[in-house]
Amino acid sequence: MLFQGCTSISQPTASRPLVEHEYVIAAPAESDLMQRQLSRNESGSKISVNKESGTIGAQFFAATGATCRKVYFTTSGQTVFCRNELKQWYRVKSVISVYAENSRGGAQ
Repeated sequence: MLFQGCTSISQPTASRPLVEHEYVIAAPAESDLMQRQLSRNESGSKISVNKESGTIGAQFFAATGATCRKVYFTTSGQTVFCRNELKQWYRVKSVISVYAENSRGGAQ
């Protein structure tokens, strides 16, 4: 019996987004306060915006190539925010973000 293998394989890196930006629905930018909260705080940070408190999740890259992060609000639940080409954070419609979670079998 003969076995062969590789000891070092370079990890593939995406050279372009999986989804074209034409499919992203434009949304208004968040307030200046929320912009600062999303940009400056680390994952696990507690925030308070418009009398609502929450916890910021880690940044991740969406299939569109956008940088996004979740915020878990105490009263309204999970909300996803992404950055547009102008580096402004905007709220992602919940139908899209909940569908993405459910399609992977994750919790809402």
